[in-house]
Amino acid sequence: MNGMNFWRLAGVKTTMNLHKLAQSLKKFDAALVFVETNIAIICYAFMIVTVLFGVVMRFLLRAPNLYGEELAMHFMFASTMFGISMGIRARSHLGVEMLVARFPASAKKWILKIVSCFVAVFYAFLASLTFLLAYQSSMFRQSTPAIHLPYFYIYIFMGMLLSICAVKCLILFINDFVLLERVLTEKSGGIIE
Repeated sequence: MNGMNFWRLAGVKTTMNLHKLAQSLKKFDAALVFVETNIAIICYAFMIVTVLFGVVMRFLLRAPNLYGEELAMHFMFASTMFGISMGIRARSHLGVEMLVARFPASAKKWILKIVSCFVAVFYAFLASLTFLLAYQSSMFRQSTPAIHLPYFYIYIFMGMLLSICAVKCLILFINDFVLLERVLTEKSGGIIE
């Protein structure tokens, strides 16, 4: 086998592997979006029900609702964390593009690569800090005031969602800069050129 056929064969193999990667990335992303969206909707609905229950308890029944505010806060926090992750996927977070727009196209691509890597590393760093907080709160047995929910669970939840944010940044990086054909389109959160 001469060198040309070897590289052609290797190129086909690489293309096939990238196609498999693209398809599995698309399926994983669709599953993640489905799960996040539904859990965020459920958390938001529970938050609304909890607040309405608190209003009824306080103003109609004149009875204190000791747990309502804290539960509503936890549900709001959960829906916000899922919203952050969904915002990453939709590329709807704020960005300063005025400076990047002045560079030539080749420089823009490199700047976007560097920023994408930095953002993924930043989310991973935040996740590691929250896991550290979870460890510390488990040692000191800290819990919330009203329902006595250990902070350990809150920090673990937060760390998991920040890890998902880092994974989403990596998925978008692979979609934008590694794959030959983008599987995540602009409408569904793919690259914006």
